[in-house]
Amino acid sequence: MKDASIHRAAKELIDNPKIVSRLAELRQPAIETAQITLKQHLDDLKDLRDKATLRHQYTAAISAEIARGRAAGHYDSKKAEPPPQGLTVPEDYSLSPDESVPDAPIL
Repeated sequence: MKDASIHRAAKELIDNPKIVSRLAELRQPAIETAQITLKQHLDDLKDLRDKATLRHQYTAAISAEIARGRAAGHYDSKKAEPPPQGLTVPEDYSLSPDESVPDAPIL
């Protein structure tokens, strides 16, 4: 069978509303199984953040929290955004050598 004949036959099938409906019906369970919702994604990132915090892996915890913010649409990954109004950090701010980051509370 020639390609043109195959394409013509496929076009006739796909134009049939009964076939389109049946294909959608057959695909639906696979779509539901494979689909990840934004809420699931944010919850997974929150769990990763919390586990990292409990293990004092603050870099990983911060990365997970930033990923949550990006997924939720709070950051434009192509440009740096200024901190929210009232939440500025002085440029010369840093911990002194004898200062440490306090332990995070265990949730």
